[in-house]
Amino acid sequence: MASAQKSSVGDWASFLSRNDMVYDTLTTRWEDDVFIGNGSIGAMLYMADENNFRLEIGRTDVTDHRREKISHLYGKARLPIGHFVISPIGKI
Repeated sequence: MASAQKSSVGDWASFLSRNDMVYDTLTTRWEDDVFIGNGSIGAMLYMADENNFRLEIGRTDVTDHRREKISHLYGKARLPIGHFVISPIGKI
């Protein structure tokens, strides 16, 4: 059995905090939004309008199964499975 490798990073919390992604603004275009996920389920976060966030939820195994002859790029495209609109009380 292989032995575990010892990490050269002593303080993981400090190391990871220096690599946080911080966004000053969010886009209103879904193509440029923040993508997060784990390989199976994912989400996209962007501004729905000037004061509402939109969180799109998707899975890699939920795909389009149309049989029409369409482009191979879109024939098995992943489909969104839901979304949330987050509306803060105050102004963003």
